[in-house]
Amino acid sequence: MGHKRALITGITGQDGSYLADLLIDKGYEVFGIIRRASTFNTHRIDHLYEDPHEATAHLRLLYGDLTDASSLNKIIRMVQPDEIYNLGAQSHVRVSFDIPEYTGEVTALGTTRLLEAIREIGIAPRFYQASSSELYGNTAEVPQNENTTFNPRSPYAAAKAYAYYMTVNYREAYGLFACNGILFNHESPRRGETFVTRKITRAVANIVLGRQRELFLGHLDSRRDWGFAGDYVEAMWLMLQQDKPDDFVIATGETHSVREFLDEAFGYVNLDWHDYVRLDTRYLRPTEVDLLCGDASKAQAQLGWRPRVGFRELVRMMVDADLDREKDVVERRDPIVAWRRGAVTMGFWDNKRVLVTGGAGFLGSSVVAKLRARGCRDIFVPRSRDYDLVDGAAVRRLYRDAQPDLVLHLAARVGGIGANRDHPARFLYDNLMMGVQVIEEAYRSNVEKVLVVGTVCAYPKFTPAPFRETSLWDGYPEETNAPYGLAKKLLLAQGQAYRQEYGFNVVHVLPANLYGPGDHFDLQASHVIPAVVRKCVEAAETGASSVTMWGTGAATREFLYVEDGAEGILSAAERYDGREPVNLGTGVEISIRRLVRNIAAITGFEGKILWDSSKPDGQPRRCLDVSTAEKELGFRPQVSLDEGLVRTVEWYRCHREVLAA
Repeated sequence: MGHKRALITGITGQDGSYLADLLIDKGYEVFGIIRRASTFNTHRIDHLYEDPHEATAHLRLLYGDLTDASSLNKIIRMVQPDEIYNLGAQSHVRVSFDIPEYTGEVTALGTTRLLEAIREIGIAPRFYQASSSELYGNTAEVPQNENTTFNPRSPYAAAKAYAYYMTVNYREAYGLFACNGILFNHESPRRGETFVTRKITRAVANIVLGRQRELFLGHLDSRRDWGFAGDYVEAMWLMLQQDKPDDFVIATGETHSVREFLDEAFGYVNLDWHDYVRLDTRYLRPTEVDLLCGDASKAQAQLGWRPRVGFRELVRMMVDADLDREKDVVERRDPIVAWRRGAVTMGFWDNKRVLVTGGAGFLGSSVVAKLRARGCRDIFVPRSRDYDLVDGAAVRRLYRDAQPDLVLHLAARVGGIGANRDHPARFLYDNLMMGVQVIEEAYRSNVEKVLVVGTVCAYPKFTPAPFRETSLWDGYPEETNAPYGLAKKLLLAQGQAYRQEYGFNVVHVLPANLYGPGDHFDLQASHVIPAVVRKCVEAAETGASSVTMWGTGAATREFLYVEDGAEGILSAAERYDGREPVNLGTGVEISIRRLVRNIAAITGFEGKILWDSSKPDGQPRRCLDVSTAEKELGFRPQVSLDEGLVRTVEWYRCHREVLAA
């Protein structure tokens, strides 16, 4: 007995490609109908391609069109299929309002042409019709099953309703083995880029890679029953293996809103979607469907089908795929960008289990996002409620649980001048104990490499600017930050000692003052930029006549945007194995007085700026020599201070209520 033959319309789409995978694995000979076009659109099935001249080829593509009855008749006569899967359609709901006639021509009448061709030719293939949960519209019944009344609310849904009933009609009138699969939303990395789920996951990837800043969407409160397309095509096949034809709902039984999809997708790379998503009314439908949730109990009972991939796994699968895909695009288009993003060390993160202490924090979340963009899939981010890094037993347990190959030590007790002045003992003890134990346990656990993030506060108070790494031991740190700076400096000494005695690879980076979205805006504990941003925003909105700032404003500082800082850290992890620390910064300093004026202008504050000279200025100057980072890492920051301040102010304004709560 020869191989079964299956004919698939829409084979180049998401469902068609997964179905072709399944059927070929089951030994079918698969024929796919594709439309003639000037460019190829077969990327989803390229992995299945075989030379059609080979007698053993399992996939053959034939030119045809659901709007052309003669081509369909010719193909069915030639192929003589055992099974036909009609997946072809104009399937975009929002677009169907713009092209309703074409949607009906393809989606509704295309089904009729196939059914009529089967009847006229006189063969008896089993026929599967791809129906849709959009048939239900805004029905009051939740969840929806095979007996729920249809209430289509788009040209697409109306066309699918016509096709559904034509399939039932030909089954009952002519005895065709014809089934409707009422599939609820099903997604995958192969989903079309104009569908909301892929729009989201693709945007996440591009935002992480620095290629996109905003994502425009429509209705965010719509709730859908989302499953994995690879699971759903198995249900299609199972329907055609039964003794009698019937119609089945295929769904997970769970419902999630677009907002929840955003939460999961952006949260997976430690981003907040509120920073990037904007409403565009052009994406709103004239008639919206608010809630769809399916009851697949009939399919479970009669077909033995159940979904395998859950919502969270699905979203993360799609984000991972788009990160890989978009990273490849960047590297093909711009070799320089590719080098900066790690193409030179391609494969460095493959199969590495990375422990990121502080990975959920301000800097850590950017580092983790960039790790994912580089292809690192095994990242362990400990939370302080589970692992107190000051406690030696907790650190030992962390290493047993994480079993890392590489450690990025970012965790620290941090704060501005006020916090350091009020809690010098905690800043010294906590930072020293965390670092000492993280490095010691890494050595004991045979970790390949440890990267420790130090601080510019470790430099002596009167270091000549720009600060060179060789000046680090030339004196005592500025008094207000000395305990914190000394704790961090001792970790450098520990790393160098372990390198000398044990040959253990510990590298150390010294970033300039970090700032950006996600920073802490507590006036009592925050650093200078978030504190000034908050004061100026509040003063501008209340119409205050003045704001008071700490010190004289004469001190200078160098600031590094947090995403640039994260890039420098990962570049050091990939490319640097030296004994000496490496400065990460812009090499440009600005006075606090000028900084405050710039922030006031961005926030719209027009009142007086007063200075409280009874408060300390801190270190007189901070400006780094960044030549080592440029030479050894190829590192150059991409975000200017002006642009970074605008982004930070925008972020704070969007998140003030959440931060206050």
